[in-house]
Amino acid sequence: MKNTDVKARLKQLNDVFKTLPENKKILLKNTIETVAFMDVQLKDLEAKLLSGEAMTPDKQLYSSMAKTRDILMKKLLVELPAEQENDGFDSF
Repeated sequence: MKNTDVKARLKQLNDVFKTLPENKKILLKNTIETVAFMDVQLKDLEAKLLSGEAMTPDKQLYSSMAKTRDILMKKLLVELPAEQENDGFDSF
């Protein structure tokens, strides 16, 4: 895992959440940073699993981290403003 990979993922996530009010960004900063780190870690673990190099602890770590990351991401996603979709029903 490279620090530059985590920084790049953090930038991507910060871009997604840039429209949030500043007070929410402050509260969610650590969660966003944790998700960025976990995303990179999970990719590294996934590569080990696919190559057959992974040990049993790696598999357990991957499973546990993936579940935790999903929970954190769900918490972040509920903070995003709902996007207005034009489904055609408004025109009736």
